[in-house]
Amino acid sequence: KLPIQSPNPLQFAKGTYLFIGPSAVKPGALDVDGVSFSPRSASPVLGEWSGIQFGNGAEASTINDCQFSWAGKAANAGNNTGVITINEPSSAAGITVTNSSMTNSGSTYSVLVVDGQQSDCDKYSVSTAQNTFDKDVYCGAL
Repeated sequence: KLPIQSPNPLQFAKGTYLFIGPSAVKPGALDVDGVSFSPRSASPVLGEWSGIQFGNGAEASTINDCQFSWAGKAANAGNNTGVITINEPSSAAGITVTNSSMTNSGSTYSVLVVDGQQSDCDKYSVSTAQNTFDKDVYCGAL
């Protein structure tokens, strides 16, 4: 599990992303609280960095009170990502996003659960009521 707490800002180079998922040794997990995720660039554009991707098999993770800016790739040639992309089924225990904000997103969705069904959103504890997202949350097949 990768724990990161405030006031540690994380900055990403153009086109990069944070991947949380299985490795040859262990599944991955993320536990962040009060962290700012942003691009390294002084003059970012929409989708400057690609966001966070949870791979199939990632463990339960928590994202609380975090700010995401300028993240998420625009959809092209069927390559959709969200600011947070969950490749279902990532975790039976769920991935929780609360009290967080996303601004200047380059993607179609703030949170995208790929190849799931609408009911999977409940499992991941992702709700626009608990967060301030500039795009929709989508769970389903693409």
